Amino acid sequence: VTPFLAVAAAAGLWALAELSRPVRWAVFGALALAAVPYVMLAALRFEGAMSADWEAGSVRLGRLIARVTPPDRWVLVALGERNWNPSTLYFSHRRGLMLCGRDPGAVDPRYATLVCDACPEWLLERFPDRRLEGSLAGHSVYRISPAAP
Repeated sequence: VTPFLAVAAAAGLWALAELSRPVRWAVFGALALAAVPYVMLAALRFEGAMSADWEAGSVRLGRLIARVTPPDRWVLVALGERNWNPSTLYFSHRRGLMLCGRDPGAVDPRYATLVCDACPEWLLERFPDRRLEGSLAGHSVYRISPAAP
């Protein structure tokens, strides 16, 4: 797509260069005037997205996970197959394992946190000493201690 757009832009510039000077300035002026609303909308959208009171659910969930999980410990994330999203670990700045509905086998003792949306019973049974630290947007965050294999 990009090479085609580059060729189309070059052809358009060539055609503008072939126009007489007054017509060329009129075309440039019309293009600049047409671009003003788009630039203003883009600036407003960027400002709204970057404002201090705006936070995506993934960012807030990541902060909750980071608060619960020590930096040297890992996170076990069990979100449904449709909710599988690596941003959960990215925004928490923690390492972890994303489960996709399967038993992870022996759980590494480095795991300190369990995050799930609809926690399967078999997974909750693996961590009988779990403690709910918070819920956010349908996601439960548990502090866990490693269970015996």
